[in-house]
Amino acid sequence: MGPDPSGRAGHAGAGARVRVALLCQPGLDHWQVRVVDQLADADGIEVVGALVDQRPGKPLGKRLVENLKRGRGGYVLVLAARRLRGVSNGRADAADVLAGHGVPVTATVDPYAPDVLQGLRDQRPDALVLLGGFGIIGAPILDVAPGGVLSYHHGDMRRYRGQPPGFWELYNGEPHMGVTVQRLHEELDAGEPVLERSYAIRPGETPAALRARLLDQSADMMLAAVRRVEAGEDSGERLGELGHLYTLPNLRQWLTCHARVRRRARRS
Repeated sequence: MGPDPSGRAGHAGAGARVRVALLCQPGLDHWQVRVVDQLADADGIEVVGALVDQRPGKPLGKRLVENLKRGRGGYVLVLAARRLRGVSNGRADAADVLAGHGVPVTATVDPYAPDVLQGLRDQRPDALVLLGGFGIIGAPILDVAPGGVLSYHHGDMRRYRGQPPGFWELYNGEPHMGVTVQRLHEELDAGEPVLERSYAIRPGETPAALRARLLDQSADMMLAAVRRVEAGEDSGERLGELGHLYTLPNLRQWLTCHARVRRRARRS
């Protein structure tokens, strides 16, 4: 893809392949595996490499202490209990998934090291696709590819930024939930929307069920977003107004949300 007047990615020439590099964490959820499969198998797209963020996450105990200090420890305990009961699904090994598609993998504990950044540049990607890890991505990586870094945000950025996906929509009684593929900027959930969808929230749907369904149903959005960038169909404009930046709920909010879900189910 060559540059367009906006300074971002433009149209690929006839017969040209769009070059995409992936940014991910060591484990991929099933919906993320589907995203990788779709990109790797798509006509006209070449996945030229993947950078895997191997920086260790914070231990659960440390996260619990931090969230207790912020009044959110009860919610973290709920998540920990769900994990111990095996509620969360296992993840696929990213290296194995990528190797199955012949994608070269670089694993790193320092994504911003000069040699790592140069390795990304040497792959000459037209766009980067983020599938987990990396935290809030900074300018060196944001500037590697002309198409920028494309990332999911499971929410409508005009109203809901931050996390957890689907929770605050249910808490506030919304009838729909948005899903966005955005071109990232350094500010959290404040990039340029490339592709957006809206999904109806079903009566009685819990936060976990809503999140799982929308992750699954939105898996095809990344391929469609890459196609839009390649064709120059995305506006390249940031939103004029951004929504509230949400964070993890406290236990009272978690209980309130589930009570509201039950009331909504009874009314349906």
